[in-house]
Amino acid sequence: MDIDFETHVNAHYKKLYYFALSLAKNEADAADYTQQTYLKLAKNWKKIRDKNKIKSWLFSTLYREFLDRNKRNKFNADISFEIATETIADETQQSNNLDHATTLEALMALNDSLRLPLTLFYLEDYSYRQISEILLIPIGTVMSRLHRGKEILYDKLSHRSTFLKQTAPSLS
Repeated sequence: MDIDFETHVNAHYKKLYYFALSLAKNEADAADYTQQTYLKLAKNWKKIRDKNKIKSWLFSTLYREFLDRNKRNKFNADISFEIATETIADETQQSNNLDHATTLEALMALNDSLRLPLTLFYLEDYSYRQISEILLIPIGTVMSRLHRGKEILYDKLSHRSTFLKQTAPSLS
């Protein structure tokens, strides 16, 4: 293989593996999905014209592999607890005083169809188009699910924040 191939493997392996882990919910299957995806990349390397779209291609291929293996069963995705905790902790500290466990709990309580687009958009920095390609759904559906997911998260977190402020003991 050439150096360019190795560069793409090194650049995307960790995030691809964690995405596989969120789908498979166990390390062995996640490793299999990731390995299978890179095997397909190696076989199709010369056919891929735009190497700038490799990341999206990898995630789409892995997702399709997951669907194929599970015979199109209901999609149950849980993001990796460690990744979510790190990322949400950073964002939570900047935006308000809610602790990251509360934020993570609210995210994990969302329906799978809302949680995965939110995870890919906010935690993995994918565009609407990339999410559409990865999840095999129209861009309009991605936008709708992101909007609904944000509204539900906002409602849950703002109600929790208001409740905490009302029940907190006064220091005066």
